[in-house]
Amino acid sequence: YDKLIDRTKYDLSQYDTSVVSERARDFFISGTVLQQQFRHAEAILDFQQALKLDTSAVIYFAIARSYKEIEKYDLSIENAAKALKINPEFIPAIELLVDVFLIQDNFTEAVTNLEKLVEIDPTRDRKFALARFYEYTQADKAIALYEELADQAEDVNVYRRLANLYSKKGNNEKYLKTLEKIFILSPNDSKIAADIISEYSNSGDYKKAFDFLDKIDLK
Repeated sequence: YDKLIDRTKYDLSQYDTSVVSERARDFFISGTVLQQQFRHAEAILDFQQALKLDTSAVIYFAIARSYKEIEKYDLSIENAAKALKINPEFIPAIELLVDVFLIQDNFTEAVTNLEKLVEIDPTRDRKFALARFYEYTQADKAIALYEELADQAEDVNVYRRLANLYSKKGNNEKYLKTLEKIFILSPNDSKIAADIISEYSNSGDYKKAFDFLDKIDLK
């Protein structure tokens, strides 16, 4: 997931401390500093003190983050859920839940939370990540998302995912057209070239196969 999506990396510095009440701010800032020093158990104690003075979503999220780092995943989930009860669209908390559920191999909950992210903030990276997860259990949904991304911009990575799915679904026409799009963007990809020739041959269109060979030779 880290490689698939550009995320906030739970950077608490992006949040104005004005969201935390003045009385709780010192504890919150102290806990944040301790987090940055990887002293998560101590950070949790400061955040818990802050909670006695202010029950902001960002404080529950900060606690959830530290619990994740010390591998107390159930407590991390519990506190992230409390943050989301206060602010259902608090993106860092949802991202944190995706990570924790993936660590626990709970792919159903991970996908559910990634779907929430896409609904709240449908970035291209998030849609691509969701489509990758859909590939394993909901191929049609994956195809729909990839096709949406492909309509928005030419992207060889999206085309490769689509080609793989079209092949598995037996949609030879779309598979071939997608291979051709990949080859335009990656003309030195010998495997794609071989796959295109194979598809032309399998469909009995030997003229196109030979014409394509000639075009490759000219390059």
